[in-house]
Amino acid sequence: VTTERALLADPGLEWAVAGVDRRAPHPSFAAPEGGTGPGTDVFAWAATVSYAASGLEGPEGLPRVPLQLRGLVDACLRNSPVLRPSAADLVRMLGGPRAADPWPPEVLAAVRARAGEQREVIAAAGEAPAATDPRPGSGSGSGLRGFLGGGPGRRRAVALTAGAVALAAVSGLLWVWAWPDAGREEEPGTPVMSEGAPCSDGVAYPAPEDTLDGEEAGARSVAFDPSGELLAVLTTRGLSVWDWAAREEVARLPEVDGPLDVVFSPTGCLVAAGVQRGFEGMDAPVTMATTFDLPSGTTVEHLGPQRGPSGPDGVWVDDPEGVRHLGFSPDGSLMTITLDGRIDRAKVGLVDTATGEPVRQAVDQPANRALMPDPERIATASTGVITVWDVRDGGELHTVRDMTQPHFLVVPGTDEVVFIAGERVVWWDYVLRREVRSFTMDGFVNTDMPVYLAHLGLSPDGGRLYADWYTFEATEDGGDGTALDTAYVWDVESGEDLLAGAEGGDGEPLRFRQAAEHPDGEGLVVITPQERVVLVDPDTLEPGEPLF
Repeated sequence: VTTERALLADPGLEWAVAGVDRRAPHPSFAAPEGGTGPGTDVFAWAATVSYAASGLEGPEGLPRVPLQLRGLVDACLRNSPVLRPSAADLVRMLGGPRAADPWPPEVLAAVRARAGEQREVIAAAGEAPAATDPRPGSGSGSGLRGFLGGGPGRRRAVALTAGAVALAAVSGLLWVWAWPDAGREEEPGTPVMSEGAPCSDGVAYPAPEDTLDGEEAGARSVAFDPSGELLAVLTTRGLSVWDWAAREEVARLPEVDGPLDVVFSPTGCLVAAGVQRGFEGMDAPVTMATTFDLPSGTTVEHLGPQRGPSGPDGVWVDDPEGVRHLGFSPDGSLMTITLDGRIDRAKVGLVDTATGEPVRQAVDQPANRALMPDPERIATASTGVITVWDVRDGGELHTVRDMTQPHFLVVPGTDEVVFIAGERVVWWDYVLRREVRSFTMDGFVNTDMPVYLAHLGLSPDGGRLYADWYTFEATEDGGDGTALDTAYVWDVESGEDLLAGAEGGDGEPLRFRQAAEHPDGEGLVVITPQERVVLVDPDTLEPGEPLF
């Protein structure tokens, strides 16, 4: 054992060979509460580091742990799992997440030799060996979980051929990316998120028992599925799913009542939204990130980057925090969860949509929302600043300043963002640090009364930019008055406001609080200031009859 790198030669091989329930690799490293979970993983990590540094098992080895690590290792060895740091805490305490350094040639050779021996043992036992590349990150998952063939359904052969694991414990190097979702238990083989089934496969959620009344059920958010077959509408009576071309409501999920916009994954038929839950000791309900796989009828709640229920009583380690924003990467492989949260906790986490498992903490700074231009980068907005981060190591790549509203957009597959600066909507290249184009919202900066940006959106092909803002006209007696909306639909290339000559109902210009364009441009759906869902001709921008 050196002072810079320790080798963990048996990453769980004992339980794999025995075929018993998951537990710590060796009794010497097992947590006092037994079983498996976030707390036992942290305890086993600390016990392994202590043994690697001292050659002694148990507390006797702690005095020989290097001083700069001793306090952290001691905290991870506490008897109560609630008092131990989480995996995300460990990453922050040791300098932040980063990719593992390449293994030295002699270590890699030893790993491959050991893997070869294990394959021979498996072959002799009559089991087909799994092809394994013993390099960190070469598995289907990420970090240690992916290297070991993570997930509840992994086979003994995968664990046996994993070889040795390099544990970088000193000098601030730790490659722990994944944390388990302690608030949810799934049976092996149970689908937890979308497997890519299209919406044409049908909707497994129950059809509504009554007719939705647009006068009573105000619309809050709309989104087309990636095929354009279904339209999801978040209303005051839950999430309503429509065959929009037939004008037929095919499903309704009344439990969806959170303040988040509804969003479809770019692939498959997976909807993400907020569901409000009450917790003991909490004065107000908490908005939880929830996905609904429409073809299978599978609903999954996601904690995001927070520590959930732990221990035999299922007590929350920290007070549950609501979700502020949900999103997906352009390829649909990752879901972003942005917490409302406290300053001293992680704010943005990523979920693998293929497994439903949280894969890493992406950003540990305050954020209003998080958007991904591609699977390798994530952009967040905080007070006046957009920051672009490297998803792999959490490093800061670019910053964009002078933003005056929390709403912003990323242009998928590019280095460009769209944000509000005063009365201008600015389209900005953050790598070249130059303005690509801009659009003006006359009167948006109003000194007489506050103005509110209701919506900023981009068409699927990037050809149209949508914006709506509103203010209030007070009554003579000092009442709240009425909302006055101003909407724009710009042609991105020409800069022309396409609404300038278009008329809405009763000869008034078209106004909307949110707009969703069909993926193929076949239709446009808007939410009016009266919270009605209206189909609009995408060419003439003339509104039709409300959907409900």
